Amino acid sequence: MYCEKLLSITNFTLSKANTVDLSVIHCLDKFLKTETGIILPNKLNPIKFAIKHDVDDETAVTCFIIGAKIGLFKAIPYFYCDICNEMHDVDNLNSILHLDCDCDRELVPNNFRENIFLFFELLFCPKDCVFESNNNSDDKNDPLDVFLEVNDMGKQHVSLSMIDNMVGQDFADSIVRQRGKQMQQLLKGAHPLEFNL
Repeated sequence: MYCEKLLSITNFTLSKANTVDLSVIHCLDKFLKTETGIILPNKLNPIKFAIKHDVDDETAVTCFIIGAKIGLFKAIPYFYCDICNEMHDVDNLNSILHLDCDCDRELVPNNFRENIFLFFELLFCPKDCVFESNNNSDDKNDPLDVFLEVNDMGKQHVSLSMIDNMVGQDFADSIVRQRGKQMQQLLKGAHPLEFNL
């Protein structure tokens, strides 16, 4: 299932518009195999993928948002408090969120979409996939980019407003709402709903 979902990312109009091809998917596969199972495996960052594999930011984000829509990833939203420099879990974009940090304020996250950051959790164990075009380019190594650290959250990450600009607010909201539904569908063995990109 991992390989099928990974390879199907290239089948969408949005993928073609943002140059997501098999070489990018091959890089994504390598990234997922090295990033999962280590520190913070449920906080995969598309921008980190872009940096490590020299992929355009929008191309990287496209891989992850389509992957979330088809059930390869689960999108996990966090609200970044720019006053206290802390991240807070977001369960519902339209419900009041109490920030239990020093500022001790309440707000509706949806009103501050530029402060909502998405990380992604891989829902399958990576497998060995067969790619039609085998790209053997080496990873871009950056000694400062070893692991995504907790105190780095909120910096150079994918905000909900960035996804709004790429694919629209309705699509971005559907990714966040879908995270609970994906797990239910996967547990039942159902296929994700068809959608147009």
